[in-house]
Amino acid sequence: MSEKYIVTWDMLQIHARKLASRLMPSEQWKGIIAVSRGGLVPGALLARELGIRHVDTVCISSYDHDTSGELKVLKTRRRRWRRLHRY
Repeated sequence: MSEKYIVTWDMLQIHARKLASRLMPSEQWKGIIAVSRGGLVPGALLARELGIRHVDTVCISSYDHDTSGELKVLKTRRRRWRRLHRY
């Protein structure tokens, strides 16, 4: 079994802010796509830090109970982001 790495809320916020600063200027981004099952909260933190209001999700599965298998895309992103504008 692999070792667990515990991430505190403070560390998650610190790293989200560091990543957001590397993604500046935020005007170059139309939105954020977050991967479900672990990426939704970091995606929301990034969106807040960058002032981005459009967040979508991609859902991917690679496990069936305890067995690792092929990646299956369960949900893709919305397609019409090019028409969205900043508020």
